[in-house]
Amino acid sequence: MIPDVNRIASASAKYPKPSPDFRPAYGTAGFRCNASLLGSTMFRCGLLTAVRAAVLGRHCGLMITASHNPEADNGVKIVEPSGEMLPQVCY
Repeated sequence: MIPDVNRIASASAKYPKPSPDFRPAYGTAGFRCNASLLGSTMFRCGLLTAVRAAVLGRHCGLMITASHNPEADNGVKIVEPSGEMLPQVCY
């Protein structure tokens, strides 16, 4: 199946980055920051996860994370078919 690039671009426009220089880091806690800033990151993680699952031919997933920190401190992790978090560096 060939993705419809125009539909993806249209959907992506609904989730703009909070600022042009917004680049959340992917660490051991996944992408973690104030929840109000995560919309664009969540959307793009969903796309990446769907493409990764299609390429691998296996299920992948997203995990929405919360912590013992303040309520707004949240994150998202990409989960591999093995159940582990997508490595910070993929080869």
